[in-house]
Amino acid sequence: SNNLQFDFNYTYSHAIDNNSTVPHANGNFQPGVTTILCSSFNPNQCRGNAEFDATHQITVDFLYDLPFGRGRSFGRNVNWFVNEVIGGWQITGINTWRTGLAVNVVDGVASTNSLAADSGDVFIGPQSALNQHIHIEANNNNAVEIYANPAAALAAFVPDLGLGEGTRDNLRGPHFWDLDLAVSKNFPLKNERYQLKFVAQAFNALNHTNFGLPNTQVTAGAAFGTLTSEAGQEPDRVMQFALRFDF
Repeated sequence: SNNLQFDFNYTYSHAIDNNSTVPHANGNFQPGVTTILCSSFNPNQCRGNAEFDATHQITVDFLYDLPFGRGRSFGRNVNWFVNEVIGGWQITGINTWRTGLAVNVVDGVASTNSLAADSGDVFIGPQSALNQHIHIEANNNNAVEIYANPAAALAAFVPDLGLGEGTRDNLRGPHFWDLDLAVSKNFPLKNERYQLKFVAQAFNALNHTNFGLPNTQVTAGAAFGTLTSEAGQEPDRVMQFALRFDF
């Protein structure tokens, strides 16, 4: 309607497994990596959030032909030269957002029950200790922290000792958000039989930082919950330009 078209897509999903064979690395989907936490006495102990699970996902795309130029709302009857300047402009974009991917807390200590020789720690709560608020922690050498209260998050886990069994993939990484934009200009040639089109594209147009997975090694102490990597195919803004001749 009125030169604007768009799509809005929302997906709710929940992937559960006992061994993620296509998990993530630094917040990106990546095949060929496997983590497993399982009890040899209770195979269901492995059951948990899949490491590629993105519970909520939103995608919005739009295409808008600016209302300027010949036959448009503004400049409907302009001459050819003016139309070449103000007409034929188009803006497009794709906005994607998803919740954080699941990740396991580990302590590097082998457990008698664990098929993977790493039991993970046991979560004793409260759940509010895992509230996320990405910020710079001045008391930790200005490290970027994912948890609102890093000390409380670390204290919410206790080591798995002896025949104990930890919890698999009960943590979440930061959410992901990205906006890609493009601006194009059509130049009609020879009674519009031919067209010259210029396109400028910007991936991660706002240069928004998407962090990778946090440090979940509880033996790391103050480094637990720190963010040291970026996620996404284009972690920083990337721009490209094209000139196309249509005939």
